[in-house]
Amino acid sequence: MDKDKIKGTSALLKDSAGLSEFILNSAKEMMTLINSNYIYEAVNDAYCVAHDMKKEDIVGKTAADIWGEERFQKVIKKYLDQCFSGKEVRYEEWFDFPGTGKGFFDVGLYPYRGSGNVVTHVVAITHDLTQRKIAEDALTKSQEELRLNNIRLEEMNEALKLLAKRREDDKKESETKVLSNVREMIVPYINRLKLTDMDTIQ
Repeated sequence: MDKDKIKGTSALLKDSAGLSEFILNSAKEMMTLINSNYIYEAVNDAYCVAHDMKKEDIVGKTAADIWGEERFQKVIKKYLDQCFSGKEVRYEEWFDFPGTGKGFFDVGLYPYRGSGNVVTHVVAITHDLTQRKIAEDALTKSQEELRLNNIRLEEMNEALKLLAKRREDDKKESETKVLSNVREMIVPYINRLKLTDMDTIQ
């Protein structure tokens, strides 16, 4: 192979690598490449911004170094292990990034197979779903408030029906008492008066 061809191939590969890096760094999604020892081998700019760190401060570090041992053990490791077993993994989780703050993210983990079809790396792509999550939570809250308001209205309607029935019962009871009082207290006197010598006009 002549030297010009070698130089051309080398330049093409360099341009291709530069283009790939440009594409990765232009993406809004956070992208990382993690090896089987949970060590970051590559990260894009979005990931660095989220962590408020430079690439050289992340690459070569473990996920536990970046996230803390507790967070790594409780949340991250189990998903990475599933991916290293050959499965594509998707999960949604709240994360608190030093550079961009707390957010809700969709994390996709994709197994990269090397020689012998063995999974050697995990490609992680993290997409910000915070605004969608906030809107969904607000909608859920509104629906729950509406449901509770409907329950309260139904309870109020029942209470009003009971109150109306009670008033009707009270009215009937009052009328019965008045009629009873007339029969017991007034009618006897009228009957006595009828027995006297008074005429009809009197």
